[in-house]
Amino acid sequence: MTPTLRLVTFLIIAASTSAPLRMAHSQEPVTTAVITGGLSVAAGAIGNITIGKIFDRIAQSIDQASKAATAAGNELLGNAAIQAHELMQQQKALLDDEREKTFQQLSDQRKLMIWDLYQLADKLQTGSGDELAKGIVDAHKLIAQIAFIGKDVEFLIVRVGPTVVEKKSLSAAPIQIFGIGFGTDYSGKHFDTQVTIGGHPIPRDRILLKDWGISLNLRSDDFGNAWAPNEYSHVPLLITSTIEDAGAWWCRWAGCKNSKSFSARYDFTLFPSGPTKLKVIQQGEELQATDQEQWVQFLLQLPDMNNAKHKATTPSGPQLAGDGWRWASDDPHDPSTLHDHCEKAGDKDACPFVTGQHCQSTGDHTIVQCYADNDGPPAHYLIAAKKIKVSKQKVELATIQLEGLPSEVKRIEIERSAVAAWIEGINPLGKSIGPISLRPAGGAGSDPVICTYSGDVADKSIFDCRISPAW
Repeated sequence: MTPTLRLVTFLIIAASTSAPLRMAHSQEPVTTAVITGGLSVAAGAIGNITIGKIFDRIAQSIDQASKAATAAGNELLGNAAIQAHELMQQQKALLDDEREKTFQQLSDQRKLMIWDLYQLADKLQTGSGDELAKGIVDAHKLIAQIAFIGKDVEFLIVRVGPTVVEKKSLSAAPIQIFGIGFGTDYSGKHFDTQVTIGGHPIPRDRILLKDWGISLNLRSDDFGNAWAPNEYSHVPLLITSTIEDAGAWWCRWAGCKNSKSFSARYDFTLFPSGPTKLKVIQQGEELQATDQEQWVQFLLQLPDMNNAKHKATTPSGPQLAGDGWRWASDDPHDPSTLHDHCEKAGDKDACPFVTGQHCQSTGDHTIVQCYADNDGPPAHYLIAAKKIKVSKQKVELATIQLEGLPSEVKRIEIERSAVAAWIEGINPLGKSIGPISLRPAGGAGSDPVICTYSGDVADKSIFDCRISPAW
């Protein structure tokens, strides 16, 4: 699964009626057809509605999304709803003097701005906010929107993300801020960008200017002790941009400076820093004896030896115990000869000369062969061996305990003899995980733990199991 840090996307705008600033990145051409087409769709949907009522609709959609997120425990959707609400507050302040105007009476730039928020709120209401929150970003489209809307604003942040982060992988994915209102100095303009996390400033050498905006190289300790082991926590991100220029001609003549400050606030959601706790339960199989048994006789034809110095050993043929049966022991013969029988084969009584009666089974007790010795006259000897009915029963093997953080890979070694094995556990939020089957193979790509069979070594079967990212 790809990066554990996901992007929650929003549009935050601060207004100005003065000339727009140059963007801190190059622009893709924005065709009139694209802009006109998008605004035509917007006009058909909300063209004759006043701005105040449009905001009412947006607020209702965001509120419904927030309630749905709370009911479902969907932190991604909840975070998106919070950010959308902050965006709405920004835009309401921007358009406060135009609330009684209809959508069609706004400038095209502000129409596009409101339409972006309207669509965002609609996606949240219909439950597709997760897609938005997971950071599916069309960078060219974002830059195009900035270029167009920026004709009517001086400070604009289009996207910030990820705003939902995990402690272990935070430093692997910089926070990206798309927008204008910060950049390199040019033509008498000076930019000063500051970022704070929970009120603590981020060092300037970790605020990096990019073609599309700025990149923040954050570390887990930037959030201080805000990380909680078993619950979500929330920390504000504040982006402030101060823009200084010479201002009007008379100010330039007097040598004074014109300074404006803009800010935008985002809320980080911190995934619990505690580990996911897992256990691997495995079961083997063993045969257990029942109370059902049988005696099986084997006929041994003992030869005429009649010579005490030349004892002969006569074997029976090997005999299978049969499916579901096992010979009772390594020597399943009854030494008391309760089930044996001897008859002479000639004129003389041979039975006193028969000795060494025994049976021998294989290690798994599935095959037996019986023997008798004699050094006298010939005899017919029936020797008996006992077999027992058996049944397969599941037995618990050793349980494996382990824990890990999101995106960590853990190697698990189960008994090769195990006929069943599965994973159960609990994540840092107390939610149950599993069962996820290892043997027989099971699980799905959406599971919180994804395991891959890596082969057998000696008496172990190896699995590499990755704890899925939180988002």
